Amino acid sequence: MTLASVYASIGQAGVALIVLALVGVYLVVRTYFYLRLVRKRFRLDYFRLEKAGAGAIYKIHDNPVLAIVHEIVTSPNAATMDVKSEVSYRFHRNFESIFRNLSWIRFISVVAPLLGLLGTVLGMLTVFKVISTNAAPDATMLAAGIWEALITTVMGLTVAIPMLMFHYYLKLFLKGYYIQTVECTTRIMAREGLVKKRPAQAGGTGQGAREADNA
Repeated sequence: MTLASVYASIGQAGVALIVLALVGVYLVVRTYFYLRLVRKRFRLDYFRLEKAGAGAIYKIHDNPVLAIVHEIVTSPNAATMDVKSEVSYRFHRNFESIFRNLSWIRFISVVAPLLGLLGTVLGMLTVFKVISTNAAPDATMLAAGIWEALITTVMGLTVAIPMLMFHYYLKLFLKGYYIQTVECTTRIMAREGLVKKRPAQAGGTGQGAREADNA
């Protein structure tokens, strides 16, 4: 089977689907192994960080998770900031390439069925063209158009379904990193004595409130 025969069987839409599939597989593999590497390095670096004790977080870290913790802890207003919102902002910035890859994977999962539908329409156009130009068209002449119509639909779904599954899997993987970053930041801030200052309640609290009640 030559490239010319493959191209004749799947058409332009089929070739576009093959390119999308290759790009999607590359993005999935790259993103997955990067996240696995970050998690492995985080476990080792955090173990060393816990062993080093207070003050170790103030050193600059290459790990993106610990880099987020470092940015928050060393911030001038670390004691008054909301941890979750700060982690969310810095998380998107430090993992910007990963979020971009997820967007492209999601894009491929959406476009693939549409390309498959386009191939189906083009294949049916070929069939009707053969019928219109031949009073008694041969079955083999119609088979090529019908084949193209069916194979591109199958190819579109074959690309879209795995890409959609990988997208949500990697998204949940990344969400676990976010939760881990929030927990790590909270624990480090507590160890470093950086706790969010709560505003005093109206009417006073504690001993002052009890004295006011006794008066």
